[in-house]
Amino acid sequence: MSACQISLFDEPTLLSLDDLDGSALDVFFATGIVNPFGPTLSVVAAAGEPAGGRELPVAEIMLNPFTQQVLQIGKMLVGSEWTPADDLKPL
Repeated sequence: MSACQISLFDEPTLLSLDDLDGSALDVFFATGIVNPFGPTLSVVAAAGEPAGGRELPVAEIMLNPFTQQVLQIGKMLVGSEWTPADDLKPL
């Protein structure tokens, strides 16, 4: 069995929401700010259908009524075994 491997880029790549194209998200971290003048959702997730041996982009997504930003911060090689305590260390 092989473990999942997450590696981060030295410099993130700017993407758009359209680049995600409705992809399934495996969310690693999510936070929200409840502010009536600008509620914000921030997420770090792998985008796409996880399948053994597949490489998925790891994205940082920030959404609020005024600004939406998507950055690809790394990639995840999907293995046959998922151990969050070990696999999430790079994040």
